[in-house]
Amino acid sequence: LIAAIMMAAAMAIIGAGVWLDRPRNLFLILGSILAMSFWVTTEFLGGILTGQGTDPNTGPLIVLLGVCVGMRRERWFPGAPDPPRSPRTAGVE
Repeated sequence: LIAAIMMAAAMAIIGAGVWLDRPRNLFLILGSILAMSFWVTTEFLGGILTGQGTDPNTGPLIVLLGVCVGMRRERWFPGAPDPPRSPRTAGVE
């Protein structure tokens, strides 16, 4: 019970830390490491090595989501024009 509470607290802190602007990538990396450690130790790689696994489970998906959140358009495409806005959100900032 204590280990489960500690893991839930760690996940909550990492999840809240992603909302901070400055150290976002640090929390994304920590969350990816935690997700992969869960995937290896408790989900046993989704059973893909047993021949009976039907999907790889959530570990790799969480890492992929972390990479997508961590990629900022300004960093990878400097000077790129902003995407066109829809008429519904043109005045919304």
